[in-house]
Amino acid sequence: MRVVVSAFGATGHVFPALALSRRLRARGHEVWVDTMKRWRSVVEEEGHRFIRAPEHIALPHPPPGMPTTPTLAQVVEDLVPVVREIEPDVVVNDFFTIPATLAAEIAGIRRATVIPHPYPVYEPGLPYIYVGL
Repeated sequence: MRVVVSAFGATGHVFPALALSRRLRARGHEVWVDTMKRWRSVVEEEGHRFIRAPEHIALPHPPPGMPTTPTLAQVVEDLVPVVREIEPDVVVNDFFTIPATLAAEIAGIRRATVIPHPYPVYEPGLPYIYVGL
C-alpha cells in the first residue's frame, strides 16, 4: 500500500505519526509523511518520504500583525496535486491537521484520522480531562 501520514508539527503529534509510519514501513508499505520542515531529517532517517507542510495556516480573521496567508483553502489546493501524484491507498491525518484529509476527500482517496490522546473518560466529581487540573 501507499500511505500518506500527516501530522501537526508539535512533538506530541509527530511522534505518534512516526510510530504509525514506522510500523507501516515494517509491513512493506510505502509511506510519505506530511509535516513541518523541522522534522524532515527525522522523517527521512526513518526511511519515509517527506512532504513539507506550511509552518502555519492563517486564521480567517487574523489578529493584527499575524500572517494572512496561506489560508486553509490555499494549503489544500497546493496539496491536492501532490496527493494525486502519489496515488495513496489512504491518507491518515492527525486530528489537528486537516489539509491532507481535505485534499484526500477532493481526490477521492480513503482517509482515516489518528487521535494521539487518551480517551477522555472521567469520573463524576472530577474535572474534565483537558482542563489541566
